[in-house]
Amino acid sequence: MTSFDELNPGPVTASLVVSKHGQTVSELGTSKSLGNETDLQLLKWFRSRSQIVLTSGKTAFAENYRYPSSAELAILSRSERKYSSLDNDLSRVRFLADQASYVSAVETLHSQGFERIHTEFGLEGFIEMVQSGFADGFVSSVSASGIKEFVDSTRLTVLSRHVFGADLVVCRVGGRGKE
Repeated sequence: MTSFDELNPGPVTASLVVSKHGQTVSELGTSKSLGNETDLQLLKWFRSRSQIVLTSGKTAFAENYRYPSSAELAILSRSERKYSSLDNDLSRVRFLADQASYVSAVETLHSQGFERIHTEFGLEGFIEMVQSGFADGFVSSVSASGIKEFVDSTRLTVLSRHVFGADLVVCRVGGRGKE
């Protein structure tokens, strides 16, 4: 198993996988086919070091979320959705409905005693978390060119670059993002 400790993230993290062309979703509207096994291990690593995973209702629905094995799960959503993949664990999910922003959802979790939070949002939420400086943002891709296209299109900056095995590039990103 790959050790991702060299990423040295802070207590609040945001991750996003992109295709080799810098896209955050596939033709199917999800990110599942964009990564590889090493990327899946990275996601599990972020979750294992967190007390809670925060995602949006849209992401949880589209990605057919399951309850994490090593952390609690919170879903930020103003819409009523049926999460069939979470049916057996729905009572354990923390739903955050009255939040003004992605950052305010993290602040709410902080006020509930959670310190180590991993966020798994789509592009908009990821950029808000990184732009606010509220989370350490990490973008992964099977191709360095995918990250380059992503940061160029979002006006984020690569702060550090890490290569894991021969098949995954992970960059810590920062900056002001899209306007």
